Amino acid sequence: ITFTEKTYKFILAKVPFVLCGMPGSLAVLRETGYKTFSPWINEAYDLIENDEDRAVAIAEEIERLCSQTDEWWLEAQKELLPRLEHNFNYLIAQNGRCSQSFRFMIGDHNAD
Repeated sequence: ITFTEKTYKFILAKVPFVLCGMPGSLAVLRETGYKTFSPWINEAYDLIENDEDRAVAIAEEIERLCSQTDEWWLEAQKELLPRLEHNFNYLIAQNGRCSQSFRFMIGDHNAD
């Protein structure tokens, strides 16, 4: 499993996200050194092997998140901030191991 710039853009923006990918993508992300967002985001969808069932579970989780109150989101942001900071810092630390085009995207404009 590989991750595209779409995943890294959320990490750089320090925004929690639902990862629409292959089954086990979140586990790979965690194994790589990143932190995910359970229990604030129900990550059970990541274990679903069937693509259609996983897509339905992802849509249901997004609907659940959209229905949360402002107060819920403020508390979630407060609680998730250390994870978001960790992911951001971890990604920046990986800069030397990234492709030139990716380094350019994260702000290393001397990547040539």
